[in-house]
Amino acid sequence: MSYITANEYNDITGGLASDATDQRIKRASRLLDARIGNHKYESEFKLDVDSLPAYQKEAVKEWVAWMLFALVKNNDSIEVNESVKLGRFSVTKRDGKNEQIPDSLVYADSVLKSSGIVKTGVRYTNSPESGVVINV
Repeated sequence: MSYITANEYNDITGGLASDATDQRIKRASRLLDARIGNHKYESEFKLDVDSLPAYQKEAVKEWVAWMLFALVKNNDSIEVNESVKLGRFSVTKRDGKNEQIPDSLVYADSVLKSSGIVKTGVRYTNSPESGVVINV
């Protein structure tokens, strides 16, 4: 089971539920799995949304919905590079924003990170018995 339904997509983004095809929902869910990194698979996907606390469940659903929105808007591409080239002259967008995620996903990605699902810290343990252990 994917992380959201077509109706949840509609509720969160206001986009048409008919745009939230099973294939797009699955792709957006897989992209979330890639984003959250080091989690084991619970089944087909890395997270069991039903077992998450409400704030994490909401963060997951919002992230997937806005990724799906970006897929719909960009004809199933997640390309986010913006550039213009006229002969030898070219300009590429470099305004300090995170260019690895679509603009529509910036807020949802911040909420996802603050929920603790994306592991951003590093824990270092040094014990004589086991040697040096680094958990990422």
